[in-house]
Amino acid sequence: EPPGLMVERVVSGSPAQQMGLKKNDYLVTLNYYADGKWREVPIANNSAEEAVKFLTHVRKLGPGAPIMLHVVRPVANELLFMRPISGTLGEYEITP
Repeated sequence: EPPGLMVERVVSGSPAQQMGLKKNDYLVTLNYYADGKWREVPIANNSAEEAVKFLTHVRKLGPGAPIMLHVVRPVANELLFMRPISGTLGEYEITP
């Protein structure tokens, strides 16, 4: 399990959906702009305490406040095959 807080659901039409968050994403850091500079809040793990900390910061900022999230998105393992393109030097064709 990656570090951070796992997104369990994304409400249709919500700011989270508009931002591009998806179910099973992991939020690793919250960055927000306050007092003339960007501040970073690390999200250590997928615990209730971290969820409360994250939501508390977001609610304090209010609607429309600029934020950035570092998101880790689990992806399926995939094998890719490479083969040289005949007649070329150092060029490869990649096929799934």
